[in-house]
Amino acid sequence: MAIWIPWRILTWRQRGGDIAREIAIAILFGWSLIVVALTLFPLQIIFYDWHARFNLIPFASILQLMRDAPLTVAFENIVGNLVLFIPLGFLLPMLFKQLRRLGAVLWRMALVSVVIEAVQLITGVRAVDVDDVILNVAGAAIGFSVFLLLARLWGRSRRATRLLDRIGADPDREPLLLPMVPILLTTAIAVPVMVSTLVSATLTDGPNGIIADATSIFPGSSIAARADEDRFVFLILRNEDVGESGIVSYEKVLAGRFTRGFWGEPVSTEGSWYSTGVTDFNDTQDETITGYAYGSNEADATRLIVRSQAFTTEFELPDTVLFVVGFTYVPDPESFALDGFMFQFLDESGNDVTSSFVS
Repeated sequence: MAIWIPWRILTWRQRGGDIAREIAIAILFGWSLIVVALTLFPLQIIFYDWHARFNLIPFASILQLMRDAPLTVAFENIVGNLVLFIPLGFLLPMLFKQLRRLGAVLWRMALVSVVIEAVQLITGVRAVDVDDVILNVAGAAIGFSVFLLLARLWGRSRRATRLLDRIGADPDREPLLLPMVPILLTTAIAVPVMVSTLVSATLTDGPNGIIADATSIFPGSSIAARADEDRFVFLILRNEDVGESGIVSYEKVLAGRFTRGFWGEPVSTEGSWYSTGVTDFNDTQDETITGYAYGSNEADATRLIVRSQAFTTEFELPDTVLFVVGFTYVPDPESFALDGFMFQFLDESGNDVTSSFVS
């Protein structure tokens, strides 16, 4: 608003204007803000999930919503995407005479919708879906139809016809490029703020980053073991005074920048035991699955074998009591089940000492 209002005042002084047209422009601007707010915010600059879900199969999401989702959820997603672009399909041909053809409106609205989806893909704010584009364009078509209907009704009145002619303009430039000045100014102001937010809300890989964050979760502890696997870091912390340990995970979201994932409750470090888990993954995509195992090794195990029907990997365990390992599972993520894995501990002589561990 701080940029838009001065820009419109400056445009009025330089080129003149019409109050009716300015009202229509203000309505278009206000609705555009609503579209941005609903589709791009809250802007998750902390990219908790780079692997955002996306669908490129037309009508797949619509059919799934109608078949599986609660009625309110289906209504919100389908009707919401339709309604979102109806005002745009109505206001644009009203403001720009060269857009008083259906095709001229629809390809521009398709372009705007694709840009929104592209931003969502980059930021991971929401799922990227071709059905959103289809519904947005359909909504714009409805808005255009409403404009044509009203234009015909207004055509019966000379006063209404003159008003419509005053509101409409025929600029030399592409209508979508006309607001580029305030958009670029807003971007120039917003980008430094976004970058600052990104830096302040993510962590580095170092003593003042993930290590400081992890030790703040378990006060009085220090790093006892670490595993780096795929985009994840697993840290085991140990508090010598109380004989407890805990796990914290971090996900790399940008080069050298991490966000905290999960952390476990402190457990005793005595005896031999192990615990397993898996990080969040997207089962609608060909996304690798990162599993982990951690625990206390007082049985002098030197190797850990992780095995399933279609997967086997082996780890050398450290000399320390506490350990953590991460493993990436690729085959058939849709049928993934952690309880289908076997964890086998071997000592230096190759003897199976798994029975010494409590899981």
